[in-house]
Amino acid sequence: MIENDRLKPDLGVNVALFTLVEAEKLANSIWADSLIRSEKLSGTSDIGTGLYVVTMRDTETDQETRVLPGDFVTGDESLLQAAIRVVREVLGVKTKVKLRQIGIFDKADRNVGHRVISIPYWGAIAFEDLRQFLGGRYEVGLELVTSSEFIEVWERENGGLEEFDGVSRFGYRLTPNQKRGHERRTNLDLGKPAILGHDHDDMVFYAWRKLRHAFTGRLDPFRYLGVLPFGSEFRISDLQDFRDVARGEKSQADQFRRSMLQSDMPLLRQTMKVDNTKRGKPARLYELNMDMSPLDFDQSDD
Repeated sequence: MIENDRLKPDLGVNVALFTLVEAEKLANSIWADSLIRSEKLSGTSDIGTGLYVVTMRDTETDQETRVLPGDFVTGDESLLQAAIRVVREVLGVKTKVKLRQIGIFDKADRNVGHRVISIPYWGAIAFEDLRQFLGGRYEVGLELVTSSEFIEVWERENGGLEEFDGVSRFGYRLTPNQKRGHERRTNLDLGKPAILGHDHDDMVFYAWRKLRHAFTGRLDPFRYLGVLPFGSEFRISDLQDFRDVARGEKSQADQFRRSMLQSDMPLLRQTMKVDNTKRGKPARLYELNMDMSPLDFDQSDD
């Protein structure tokens, strides 16, 4: 091998950890507004149901910059072990999280001062398992990725959603047609100001695109993500909100309901319980039409 006196790059991992929560519940759970960041939407004051990614203060720059949690890989651990350590030790989360790799981020100028190659991972966690770890020494907080209201405003301002295969604050993809293929537009592509520090906007965007696969075809989203975001019993409308927000699009209520209940192997089954905790008329609760057996959360299955 050719000897090279130039400094070798460091190897690091970052984690894009997603959570889903309604605006009202979030407002009642957070003790510092500075921990939550979201774009102000024109004509609305309600975020609705939101998909958020966990962030923290950038300890390498200033307190105003937010980044994804991360750390360097030590000599005696694998990439996945390092990502698990970030979740457990940096964030303090003890709940098992199913982690998957996003890709490789290796641009020479992605860090100021020294070169770092990062292998980011992504996963999902129920808000109830996360909220006690918000704040603290690293000022752990949440950054809005997309929400039901964000999608409504996007639809109104862009004359519909037909041209888009999912929209978010971190970018979108255009629906392929005869004139174009799969075109993705990140904030960097669009020349928009960065939301997070370094190149973490791109990490969130590509992690979100992978998260969308949880709702592809007949795939069980809960087993794919390794999380039950709203408990074992829920309204169908809760699952539809989850699906729409996760994918950054809108679905028809009747069509979604049929896809969940009317098939040879329906994903859901009806319980005898009714939920009257929300505004409007009470709604029947449903559960998965299968056992949520324990998963090997600490292994990547990519």
